[in-house]
Amino acid sequence: MHEAQQRDNAVLKDLENKRLTALKASENLIKAIEEGIITKQTKTRLKELEAQICELEFDIEQARNKSYTYLSVNDIENYLRSFAIGDLSDIDARKALIHTFGREIVLYSDKIMITYNFSDRYDVCEITKDRIEEIERQSVKTAFSFTVSSYKQNASAPSKKPR
Repeated sequence: MHEAQQRDNAVLKDLENKRLTALKASENLIKAIEEGIITKQTKTRLKELEAQICELEFDIEQARNKSYTYLSVNDIENYLRSFAIGDLSDIDARKALIHTFGREIVLYSDKIMITYNFSDRYDVCEITKDRIEEIERQSVKTAFSFTVSSYKQNASAPSKKPR
């Protein structure tokens, strides 16, 4: 990850150097025009440089936007663990959970539409009354089964059962 970040910084510096070079060339042409050296070629070259500068500024902005804040595995685990350990009887904890993982929840008279925030592509889940009743039946069985569930404080890889 560090190498990718360094590469991104190198690309950004290269773009900024190209922009500075184009700006200097543009300033030199403007000085030449001010001194009376004006030809069709100077006008054409000045327009080319202006277009190049605009393009480079756009590319620089894109490169800056690509510089992500890199999170460690521990940062992500601690963030997700805060939801698992949080008090779900607290309304603020519930809201934080929905705002983090849910993009949109739409209630209809016969169904609920949930759009999740799991990726760039938004997944929509349609839940009908029959599905809600099925989930409720399952949750009654597993509501207090933390001790027998797969939930673990210290995340480790699952072990394979011998066949």
